[in-house]
Amino acid sequence: MTEEELERAEYEADTRFMIRVTWLLMSLAALVFFVVFVTFGLFPLLWCLSLAFLLLVLVLYSLKRSFRRRPGAFPGVVNILLTVFLLVCSVYLPVLNSRIHGLFSPSQKTIIGFYALKDSYRAERGYSALPSYDITALQQEIFLTQNDVTPLAVQQGIGTMCAETGLSEPETLELSSLEQAVNAFYGDRGQVLVLNDAYVPLIADSEAFSDFAEVSELIYSVTVEEDQSLGSGTKDMDRNSFSVFLAGSDTRSGLLSTAGRFDVNMLVTVNPQTKRILIVSIPRDLYVPNPWLGQEKDKLTHLGIYGVGNTMEELEDLFGTEIDNYMIVNFSSFKKIVDSLGGIRIENPYAFEATEAGIPTGYYFEEGELTLNGDEALAYVRERYTLPDGDFGRNMHQTLVLNAILDKMMSSAVLMKAERLLRDLQGSFLTNVAVREMYGLIRMQLGSSAGWQIETVRLTGEVGSAVCASGGARLSVVFPDYDTITEAAAKIAALKAGEPAE
Repeated sequence: MTEEELERAEYEADTRFMIRVTWLLMSLAALVFFVVFVTFGLFPLLWCLSLAFLLLVLVLYSLKRSFRRRPGAFPGVVNILLTVFLLVCSVYLPVLNSRIHGLFSPSQKTIIGFYALKDSYRAERGYSALPSYDITALQQEIFLTQNDVTPLAVQQGIGTMCAETGLSEPETLELSSLEQAVNAFYGDRGQVLVLNDAYVPLIADSEAFSDFAEVSELIYSVTVEEDQSLGSGTKDMDRNSFSVFLAGSDTRSGLLSTAGRFDVNMLVTVNPQTKRILIVSIPRDLYVPNPWLGQEKDKLTHLGIYGVGNTMEELEDLFGTEIDNYMIVNFSSFKKIVDSLGGIRIENPYAFEATEAGIPTGYYFEEGELTLNGDEALAYVRERYTLPDGDFGRNMHQTLVLNAILDKMMSSAVLMKAERLLRDLQGSFLTNVAVREMYGLIRMQLGSSAGWQIETVRLTGEVGSAVCASGGARLSVVFPDYDTITEAAAKIAALKAGEPAE
């Protein structure tokens, strides 16, 4: 064998060795990617089997090229490129999984405020002046709390305040209800009222304390995290019908909590077997029993102040159906959803101007097809005073927007911006539905080409005024039209039973 032939043989031997090493690496990368893909939990069995077949063909084809008698360098380069691609995919899928989980806040955050009566009100009532409105100067004063609703959050708030300011635990006077605590505050039985931020609107709605915002001053606030109060939602959502209470909180703080006034109240019932969805839109001012207050009548929006479970309990009685699941968004989350989708399109039935507390916001919505960004969509769903049918019109607008969001999220265009969507919406939802259950629904949908049929129902009633159990004030309410409630309840029962649409 000549020297040239020897060099050629050595080169081919080295090349074959390197190609076989790269083939082995590529095969291991393919195995890792397949395991990651299967354990992701989002993809149907057919997809997993198809991927297994494609990877096997790829590995065998590469093996054939790698063990040719006179291989060139090209198979090795291809193996390296495939190895890098498969490893990148193997790393990206767990990142994607983490971002999907990150959409849902694992705990609720609550603002606890510390309030003191203003000097002018104290002087008017003959109370002694406070040494200062700095929380650190009020160590010797009495702090008022209540044990009726979220007492744990209030105690956590006091502990957080002490940790932040270096103060020792203050003397507290605990009352048995929110009303008693606020009454003691007005009567100077305690100088600092420790209050869950969710209950401030409720105090302002009451006849006795309607001037709360004018006579009190927020002197300190902290944010505390609480474990969610309700258990996990429906199991096996890809096989069982279920209902979800979809709530839109009126908080503008950007925090998510299971307690608060819910401006948006929708009951979404899903049957995954028949691919049907029923959305029941409920007026926020519907006059219904409040379970927390011994079934005394109240606005529906007030029920959420005592926790989302309180609202769900009443809706179960109202519609005669089991509701195990909730999903809560607030103003900040809602705007992010719309903006991250690139806006939404709706068909506006009539022109109107949006206001905020009676003051024009600068948004005017023409009749016809509109494209809305996050701020515009929020103004659109919140307006009721300038609408011809008031709160019922707002319910209709909320339904239009929800349908537009669902349509946009189900479109192929969203897949092109899925990365940005997941990144922008981190922590935007508070829910007791497990992500694995959502994966089951998505997995079922990916494995089927059938579309979903969405039906909407809007409850109606008569607008009037009545005394509300929360605060005892006479407020504007919607007296239920029980015919529409009976109709909605029948549709929910039929959908869950798997009956076809009428």
